[in-house]
Amino acid sequence: MSFLLIFFILPYLCTSSYPYGLIRNASIKISFDMNDDHGYILKSQDCNQCLCNAFSNPKVVLFTCTQNESINVTCQFYYFMPKRDEIQYPNVYTNIYLIDTNQTFEEKDDCCNTTTLIIKINEALRTKEIAIRQALRTLAGGDNNTIITVQSSDGNLLKFDKSTFKPVDIPKIPGLTAAGYYDGYYYLGTDGNIYVYNKNLSTPLHTITNMNGVITVIRFIDSTQEMIVGAASNHIYIYGKDEVKGYLINRTSTTKINEALQLHAIGIVNENAFYVGSYSPNANIHLYRRNPSDNTWTTNPNDTIDHKNKTSDIIIDNCKRVWAVVPEKQKRVIIYDQDKTRLGEINEGGESLFNLMIAENYTLIMSHESDAGLTRIKPDLNCRPLR
Repeated sequence: MSFLLIFFILPYLCTSSYPYGLIRNASIKISFDMNDDHGYILKSQDCNQCLCNAFSNPKVVLFTCTQNESINVTCQFYYFMPKRDEIQYPNVYTNIYLIDTNQTFEEKDDCCNTTTLIIKINEALRTKEIAIRQALRTLAGGDNNTIITVQSSDGNLLKFDKSTFKPVDIPKIPGLTAAGYYDGYYYLGTDGNIYVYNKNLSTPLHTITNMNGVITVIRFIDSTQEMIVGAASNHIYIYGKDEVKGYLINRTSTTKINEALQLHAIGIVNENAFYVGSYSPNANIHLYRRNPSDNTWTTNPNDTIDHKNKTSDIIIDNCKRVWAVVPEKQKRVIIYDQDKTRLGEINEGGESLFNLMIAENYTLIMSHESDAGLTRIKPDLNCRPLR
């Protein structure tokens, strides 16, 4: 037996005489924790007010209007056209308003098909690119479309152009163990300290002290402007923005993870959750959630991914899959879904795989703690934009 769902798109005229379309009793299966570059949320008195707001912003393609338990509504505005498989129907509390009537919903994103994705990545392994043959650790995005990494031997910071995969000259900064970049500032970790630099990387602007152990990972939550720092002592430090200085130096919480293992990986899920992995044999991956009442972070055994491997990096992709990097001789990436089910793995062939970055169309950029250095794999895919 087959079913046919028909979406009725009805033309309307706003008070400003702009045409738009309406899909009744439907919503979009994309969470509200998007970056500001892809949309925004607005609470309003009614959908008509959201409609006028949408027409005043030329970037808005569509928005959803959801009736709350109270008399107001919540509108989610999108700067991009979702895929057809992201329409959720029926939903009696929500309508979809199409502002750009010249655009249509694209077909399903095959990049969320893990089997197809792994096949394409394995095909691309034959043409793997190498930027440098040095032992490297941390991998993160930098300013002006660049990649930053840290040498294993002397801890020097290195920068590469993401497009050309060529080195970019920067001042020599040795002794680092981790690095990150957010909103115009670099955060460079050592043994117990993080040094804040501007884009020029010339002189430290500020030093964050009093952290227990070597800094192993630095991550950021964009929507809340927070820095998440992991240390080998199994402490996680959360920092908020100093509104006067403009960088993330105000410590808001400290969490000691449960397992007595060496914390090495943090994967950001959204503003209220992140995964933690350890550089220890037979270690599992744990999900930590924010407690809104006191801003602490706790984990539940039911949220554990049965990994049983060392983990040097964790990435959450566009399809909410969890990519866990298994380092050293294992040199592979294991992929899990949101339900903690193992979907597959990728063995990229390089020695001592360490960190991973997923770029547009699932281009994979990887650092290695061996002379495999910094590599890039570009599968033949056409995916929805990263968000």
